[in-house]
Amino acid sequence: MNLHVLAQDLEIFIPARDKLKYKVNPIIRNVISLPAGGWDAIKFQLSLIRGKVFALS
Repeated sequence: MNLHVLAQDLEIFIPARDKLKYKVNPIIRNVISLPAGGWDAIKFQLSLIRGKVFALS
């Protein structure tokens, strides 16, 4: 599974200000760390391999 990091910050999310931080060409990662007191906006794509579904918790 690939995770696309659209935006992240170390402070609380404020929609009026933080919408400008979203990236047009996001970084692709396998693992994302969430900063303490911060937020991450991610996009992900899942592909089913041989009909198996993996649950995320």
